Amino acid sequence: IELLEEVYQIFLTVYQGKHPDIAKTLAHLGDAYGQQGDLKRKKYYLQQALAMKIQLYTEANFECVITYNALTDCHEALG
Repeated sequence: IELLEEVYQIFLTVYQGKHPDIAKTLAHLGDAYGQQGDLKRKKYYLQQALAMKIQLYTEANFECVITYNALTDCHEALG
């Protein structure tokens, strides 16, 4: 997770705005936290990733659908 956080900070500096690499890194952070059992952080990062992906693409884009699916699984796990 520490490396993903570093990559995220680097991408924020390099791209200075919304970018597919930033959105993907947010989703990866969510997945990593989920694997550690921190579902609240997983949800937070997936929501951030989805919001950015929707702005970059459209809701029907495959990248968005994947993140929607992961977020749905997270909601179900949280109850």
